[in-house]
Amino acid sequence: MFRTTEKTLKVLAAFVWLIGGAVLMIKGYFLLKNANLIHFNMENISIVLVVSFILGQVKSKYIFEKFCIKNLIRIKQINEPKIYQFFELEFFFLLALMILAGLTLSILAEDNYIYLLSLACVDIALSTALIKSSLTFFKSF
Repeated sequence: MFRTTEKTLKVLAAFVWLIGGAVLMIKGYFLLKNANLIHFNMENISIVLVVSFILGQVKSKYIFEKFCIKNLIRIKQINEPKIYQFFELEFFFLLALMILAGLTLSILAEDNYIYLLSLACVDIALSTALIKSSLTFFKSF
């Protein structure tokens, strides 16, 4: 029951990675938009975007791609893959905690220009790292 193939697990892992990246990119956009409603300053927005993309590239290279490779190795070693094994169980708990933390920080950042910019920077950096490192999964097909 729930048996699948190695390729399906890789596709699911890549899909989760890409969806997470897309959601964080959209969230980051709306945080920047809300910051602009408080105080329009294109220079600050530009700085946030540049810093975010640089941090995202670094995170992707030194953290996320290594995680993806470890996950691909783990998937390859599964004898009878089940549909829910595209990530380890601990990862799903960590993911739930990260989502809860992100929502909490977004609520706390409301109406605070600096917090909105800071959280947007974090979200866009994470988004960049997730999207870029998802290529690791696609290269494995």
